[in-house]
Amino acid sequence: MAPDLYATGLEAWTGVLFYKQRLPALNARMQDVVRRIYALQPIGTPSQRAGVLVMQRRIIAGLRHAGQDCERPIALHDRTLRSLTRLYQGSALTRLLRQAPDMFVPLAHKMDSLALVYRIVDVRLHGARAAPPTADEEVAILTEIEDVLSLDTREAKAREQAGLLRKGRLAEEARKLAAKAAASRTFDRR
Repeated sequence: MAPDLYATGLEAWTGVLFYKQRLPALNARMQDVVRRIYALQPIGTPSQRAGVLVMQRRIIAGLRHAGQDCERPIALHDRTLRSLTRLYQGSALTRLLRQAPDMFVPLAHKMDSLALVYRIVDVRLHGARAAPPTADEEVAILTEIEDVLSLDTREAKAREQAGLLRKGRLAEEARKLAAKAAASRTFDRR
């Protein structure tokens, strides 16, 4: 394995481990987001409330799908690591380091978008409000969340279509995301 591929794979593997460690906390936050979105009862006409209910269901489905997208690379990582430790195959380490960037980049994007959704809900729907949100306010909040989820999906499709997951630019993106994860770990320790 070439030294640059080895370094990229190792950095991406470190990133996968970082996000694997953060996934349980993010899942707990997403449960809070789902609870808050379900709890919204806007004031408005019946047709406005029905429209908001449809948006709520779409967002909940999108959040569940995004959560499953985060679990897949972690499960792939765990399977590969088990084959490495159980079978003591040196080729499994090479395979793991080659697969790590393909696991890390989509995982990082998906988890960052879920963290952004949590921040939106936390800021826009913080605590108990004096009055329930109007239908227009709730539609604005839910539209913002839908935009984050759909943008993440469009970006993932564009990356796949452009073939970035198999080309050299992936290494550069993996390095940037690994540096961001390392900076986040440093910030979390303070």
